[in-house]
Amino acid sequence: METIRLREAILVYSARIGVKVKDQDVAKMLWPDSQVEAQRLNMSKLVNGVTRRVDVPMILRICEKLGVDANFLFGMTTPMTLEETVLETHETKQS
Repeated sequence: METIRLREAILVYSARIGVKVKDQDVAKMLWPDSQVEAQRLNMSKLVNGVTRRVDVPMILRICEKLGVDANFLFGMTTPMTLEETVLETHETKQS
């Protein structure tokens, strides 16, 4: 299975908020009702492409929480560079 671009999405999210975000932080956002060990395992499987199937609600949750779209996650759009992301975020905050 080809992996979704979750690592890149996390980098984009980190650049937007200006703080380094760890996998465990994203796992808490994606599986808030799960125990820490289950969050860690689910995140590891998702990031490493071990998860066999990702359902639509999970894709939507990832997009919503990390501020990317599904086209980005599936590699259908060219990712912005981190510099462009930071610049866009800075310009948006000034508006």
